[in-house]
Amino acid sequence: MVSDMRNKYHVHHGHAKGRGIDWEITYVQWRLIWVRSGHWNERGKKQGQYQIARFGDKGPYAPWNVRIITIGDNIREAKLGKKHTPGARRKMSKAKLGKPSGMLGKKSSLETRSKISRAMRGNKNALGNKSRWYKQKLI
Repeated sequence: MVSDMRNKYHVHHGHAKGRGIDWEITYVQWRLIWVRSGHWNERGKKQGQYQIARFGDKGPYAPWNVRIITIGDNIREAKLGKKHTPGARRKMSKAKLGKPSGMLGKKSSLETRSKISRAMRGNKNALGNKSRWYKQKLI
């Protein structure tokens, strides 16, 4: 069990590092937090399971800044910390109108458009399902 716990510690540390979050918890501190919580066997990523969370999703993973909570509580807390401006969805939908999903906010270079255009010549169905906007951008 100890080697399993050590492995879980290193995985969690690696995920935090990959997300750019400082990690100030030693293995012994991390293990004590979990053991004292009484939820080690309920640890996981599914609904109703527990995870270690930072207060307000801010600051480092440190003994003074973490606690064990359910995934649902952690998700609710994360949503509270995010600011949504009024009309944000409307603006995103408007920006996306007529654009293929993979092209949102991206512009191909003239060289890329020329290569695509040359590759599509003679293929009547190549742009059959694409929007008028997409066809104009390619040619």
